Amino acid sequence: MAVTVGRFSPEKAQYRIVEAADIIVSQHNKKNIYFLIVGVGDLENDLRQSVLNKRLDNNVKIIVDPARAKEYLAAGDIFLLPSDTEGQPVAMLEAMNSGLASIASDVGGVNESLKNGTNGFLIKRGDVIGMAEKIEWLEKNRNELLKMQDNAKLTATEFNNNIKILENLFETIYKSK
Repeated sequence: MAVTVGRFSPEKAQYRIVEAADIIVSQHNKKNIYFLIVGVGDLENDLRQSVLNKRLDNNVKIIVDPARAKEYLAAGDIFLLPSDTEGQPVAMLEAMNSGLASIASDVGGVNESLKNGTNGFLIKRGDVIGMAEKIEWLEKNRNELLKMQDNAKLTATEFNNNIKILENLFETIYKSK
């Protein structure tokens, strides 16, 4: 299952997940791939309508439960981040910490933690076809997916360790003043 967690807003571009699902389910006739879009925001109704219009309601679920959003990561194998802009993608790092390989737009700070082909795939911003191809490839190549999931956990652990080092450094500097 491919999952995303985030605010339903234009810059997060979850509509691209619906478009990728349409390519995979409708055009490629792969009915066994599922998508979970978790979040809250103004574009919820637009996303729901798009799912209905494309007749994807058996494969794409939209859940509004921001308080428990992280818990839904456990349902996934792959994390999707189709954003147009990002800083350091906290939701993706949380997904990696949960052992999900990621497919994400190469924007902002995404490529600082997502290493193409190692713990997931980077795609060009707006590349719905590329996202669909990578999802299908990971579904077909389960052993590679498992390696990427293990690497994702390692990356998240290293990233968390670096944050702790920085926090300790800032605390030391603060205390020395």
